[in-house]
Amino acid sequence: SAASSRHHRDGGRELGGDFAVAFFDPSTSWAIALRRTEPPMNHTLAQKLLHAMQQRGFWSLAMRPLSWLYGALAARQRRRALAAQVTLPVPVVVVGNVVMGGTGKTPIVAAIVNHLKANGWRPAVISRGYGGSLTAAQPPLFVSSTTSTDLCGDEPKWLQQTTGVPVVVHRDRLAAAMHCLRQSENVDILVSDDGLQHLSLPRNLELVVFDDRGEGNGLQLPAGPLREPWQGRPIRQPILGIYNRTGSNPDRIPASLSGEVPFYICERRMAGDFVRVDGLEAKAQLSGPVHVFTAIAKPDAFLAMLQQRAQAEGFVIKAIHTWPDHAPLNRLALPPTGGLPVICTAKDAVKLRENPSIDGSQCWIAPLTLSLPDAFWTAFDRFLPSKKD
Repeated sequence: SAASSRHHRDGGRELGGDFAVAFFDPSTSWAIALRRTEPPMNHTLAQKLLHAMQQRGFWSLAMRPLSWLYGALAARQRRRALAAQVTLPVPVVVVGNVVMGGTGKTPIVAAIVNHLKANGWRPAVISRGYGGSLTAAQPPLFVSSTTSTDLCGDEPKWLQQTTGVPVVVHRDRLAAAMHCLRQSENVDILVSDDGLQHLSLPRNLELVVFDDRGEGNGLQLPAGPLREPWQGRPIRQPILGIYNRTGSNPDRIPASLSGEVPFYICERRMAGDFVRVDGLEAKAQLSGPVHVFTAIAKPDAFLAMLQQRAQAEGFVIKAIHTWPDHAPLNRLALPPTGGLPVICTAKDAVKLRENPSIDGSQCWIAPLTLSLPDAFWTAFDRFLPSKKD
């Protein structure tokens, strides 16, 4: 049977993130090993913990002392980081979240970068490079078309391929930013893919992304899913909220997110042509039986949209194969498909292209799109400083 699991690593030094993730995040390596031995995804230990962290129940009550400790340590680190914050010569936009786990930030980063390019800016992206092997002791890395995803991670590689702008990877976002500006004189604005809690990195604008979970039970790790409190979070610079809506999620912003921060709904849809991973062909429709390969944080929303499209167009999903987020699809032994087509996300395709067992003529990228309202872009542009020619 197909391995079904989710994996997301995140955090920032300034929040104690690496420690917090390793200790508190039930989707890190120890949990992956457990989940791979448990056949039904919904009954794994990790899923039970993630569910418990959304509720006010026994888990949140038992973990409350650790949550207080985590909150106190995180607050102290935030104060230290803010005191040490430096000024950069270009504006910085940080796209991140306060909730543990994937909320769909990276496609929004790509949309921000493309918007900036269309308006005459020369952006670059900085990223932690989750899933990559680059260590803190190594210098920041510019991602290129030849960089292995094993080194830089799948999301930075996808951003580089999708946007064509400089992408620099390092766990220290400030080091990545400074390295980028030293080496790329034309860059006049930086976009940070995550790094909301990495407060040593100055920022002119924060975009905080939520999904259907909202702020969960409103408690900090490990009693709840929050890396930092959302209610009462200090507004040090302009902040725009994004509610990442997919599938059957409500078409209104959850009441718990209302407050001083203006929120905008981001719509995710599957529309357009399927594109071969080798880029040599596009098809408006597929037919017959297909397999699905995906290693993303929240596959259920993607699979639901794909199933709707299958029902509308007549192709049949014969088997679904899922792996943890950031899994090394480029070097895993993939399940046999009997020569049938494979459907994946654009993020999965970055790694599947590097797997010698994948037939590029039979592997297709599902056409996922996102849209943000005009009111969001108006607010976004208003909060940016005047562009220097």
